[in-house]
Amino acid sequence: MYIHLVPQYFHQYAEQVKLLSVSIPELDFSLSGEELATKKPFTNKCYNVGSTKGRKALIGILLKTDKQLETFTSVYEWSVEGFGVVKHTIVNHIQDQNDDLISQDVLLALGFGGTEKNFARRVPPDYDNIAPVHIAPVLRLAPECYENNGSDSQKRWPAEVEISHNDMDHYVSHLHDHIKLHSMESERLANALINAGRYPEVGKAIVV
Repeated sequence: MYIHLVPQYFHQYAEQVKLLSVSIPELDFSLSGEELATKKPFTNKCYNVGSTKGRKALIGILLKTDKQLETFTSVYEWSVEGFGVVKHTIVNHIQDQNDDLISQDVLLALGFGGTEKNFARRVPPDYDNIAPVHIAPVLRLAPECYENNGSDSQKRWPAEVEISHNDMDHYVSHLHDHIKLHSMESERLANALINAGRYPEVGKAIVV
């Protein structure tokens, strides 16, 4: 099984951001410090995305494991200028074992054609009426981004938000998140039409 982790932080205040660590307790896996890079591979440069160290701005980190998981927890720690260390904990609920890739990248799950192979939509039905931008597990500092008044069904709501305060404002210091993920074909990484060439290569996956 391949696991495609996509640490994402959306900055709203032009603050400097750095990914400090990535871990999966269930696999006894962790990366930190100089092993990691924080890049901006998307057109919208407010998105900071974590990857392994390298020149190219890649989307995420690709792991390979022989373990068959039903759930796993990914923990991302970010250093944010003016706010200190903020944390994003995601419980990933794997919906099936039909294919060999689990990815936190929603665009890969949307499905696409135009290549030698057509790839079907692999977004869980619970998210059918939600825009991809609201499905992706992204950390934002503003607490109002996660305020659910019970009437908005167009977002995928996290489980819990911890709020802290500093001299500037109140902010999210720890986002406890959860997401459902269907398996998909690992060939999508090399054949994606959107963000083509920005995904990690299967042959360079980190074995855990």
